[in-house]
Amino acid sequence: MATMITLSRPPFVTILILIVLLPSACRADPDPLQDFCVADLNASISVNGFPCKPLPKVKSDDFFFNGLSKEGNTTNVFGTNVTSADARAFPGLNTLGLSINRVDFAPGGLNPPHIHPRASETSVVIEGKLLAGFVTTGNVLHSKVLKAGEMFVIPRGLVHFQLNVGKGKALFLAAFNSQNPGIVLLPPTLFLSTPSIPNDVLTKAFQIDEKGVTNGFPLRLKVEKEVNFNADFLKNMFPKIKWKALVDAARSMGYTELPNEAESPMLDSEEFLKKFHHTLLQLHLEEGALVCPETGRRFPVSKEIPNMLLHEDEV
Repeated sequence: MATMITLSRPPFVTILILIVLLPSACRADPDPLQDFCVADLNASISVNGFPCKPLPKVKSDDFFFNGLSKEGNTTNVFGTNVTSADARAFPGLNTLGLSINRVDFAPGGLNPPHIHPRASETSVVIEGKLLAGFVTTGNVLHSKVLKAGEMFVIPRGLVHFQLNVGKGKALFLAAFNSQNPGIVLLPPTLFLSTPSIPNDVLTKAFQIDEKGVTNGFPLRLKVEKEVNFNADFLKNMFPKIKWKALVDAARSMGYTELPNEAESPMLDSEEFLKKFHHTLLQLHLEEGALVCPETGRRFPVSKEIPNMLLHEDEV
């Protein structure tokens, strides 16, 4: 005779909790409860985003943004410009869970290491050639050189960067799965915060000045290799160069033709350009070492990659 097993009926409260909580556990952001919620940027109260503009005040222009059609100004220390189409610049994106950036690069431009704390990123190159990469929580670098039409994805919250490695300008568009992805630029975050992070924290974190090194820059280059001439890159890099550091590095290799000081009008001189080109573009470290001029500490370089790890007795 078959035996019938009767299971106890789960309490109604348990069923209700499962119905309510399981859907929310399977998605990253809550679904909107209306067609749209155009951000009211002038509202005095804001809770995890912007409140909705009253429907009678919503205009078609709230769903339109032309900022990505304009090339950004890249005359800055990094040679890049980011134009953001997020909920603050484009109120129609509010609660929709998406945004997009336009990033313009001058020759040699860098989008410095940064983090988007609230979104993953997928980017497509429109023009030029870019090196894109991110570092995992396991300290592994994943990178790829991208050409026009090619894409790269950056997982949420990981440190990443883009560098223009082409000969001309570059442009890419980055899409995010948040209307406000946020950005944490590592260099200014660490060194330009208000108030400043204590020097003791930074020196300990980066393992510098531990032995009283106060003049450890620049490190001297030891190996030479010729590379192709690129006049546009040369002129674009001139205002970003620490001239004294370049002169000291060149002289440490025995090249003494650079003047002690240089100004942008000197770029009109063919003789000066040749000297600048020789120093900046014809000296290329592929194998050898970087040497601290004060302590003599050597950092080996192999296949153009410097090993800056400290010895066990230096940690």
